[in-house]
Amino acid sequence: MAVIVPSSTATAVAGNNSITFNTLANGVHSNCTIRVTDAASNASAMLNVSSFTIDNAVPIVTIDSVTPNPTNAGANLTWHSNENGNYSIRVGGPIVSTGTQVASGVI
Repeated sequence: MAVIVPSSTATAVAGNNSITFNTLANGVHSNCTIRVTDAASNASAMLNVSSFTIDNAVPIVTIDSVTPNPTNAGANLTWHSNENGNYSIRVGGPIVSTGTQVASGVI
């Protein structure tokens, strides 16, 4: 059974276009198709959309330990997250987007 998810994209031009689907649930979305209809009501063939994943879940970060490092007057921080992704560790700011970045990368 096909599920029709409307799009907020209402116009297209010849060439490359972007489409914005309305709200979709978290998870993998596959077997999606779109159809384009021109001003004269001529409809295209169904166009396949590559599989994609919606993930709105906030990762949970846990600090395992903080120990002083007398060698550099800093501290060693051990932490883990329940999801892989990009990370940035900052110190000295009141919120996560401020402060001095001391490490970043991908886990």
